[in-house]
Amino acid sequence: MIGKKLKELRKVKGYSISKLSLKSGVSRTFLGDLEKGKYSNPTLKVICSLCLALNITPNDLIPKEYYEVRKWKS
Repeated sequence: MIGKKLKELRKVKGYSISKLSLKSGVSRTFLGDLEKGKYSNPTLKVICSLCLALNITPNDLIPKEYYEVRKWKS
């Protein structure tokens, strides 16, 4: 989910994976794999680096369902 949103936001900014890699300091290989769904849980450091490079907030990148409060069954 994060990868799909990242790809969408990257394209809106007109960035290639290489350009986003240079701006964020995150490797091109990791970005490609993240966008393809190979990884689905990047570190907070990676999320922050990507958000700064894209000039967005983490709320723009992280799907709401990732941080909704879940009720546990008793």
